Amino acid sequence: MFYNRLVKMGFRAHHVSEIYKRAKEVVESTRKNSGSKPVLRKLIARIHTLDYRLNLDKKTMRIAVLHDKWVELKLKWYSYLNKYLEAR
Repeated sequence: MFYNRLVKMGFRAHHVSEIYKRAKEVVESTRKNSGSKPVLRKLIARIHTLDYRLNLDKKTMRIAVLHDKWVELKLKWYSYLNKYLEAR
């Protein structure tokens, strides 16, 4: 069904379950709003702990997009953050 299609497209298993949950929420809210389009109030992304690698030395974060595809983000860094990392 739906799960197999998304896995074949390259999504990770826990991504598929989250996609299904969010899609179900959108359908339910549309039914409650008597068929009007859903409104996005906040742009939020929850990242599963298996889906990112944080490198504090290089100040980068790698995020898994598909099975073997990663996106690397350079973090915005402020000098006051260094005091929290000195204790490492």
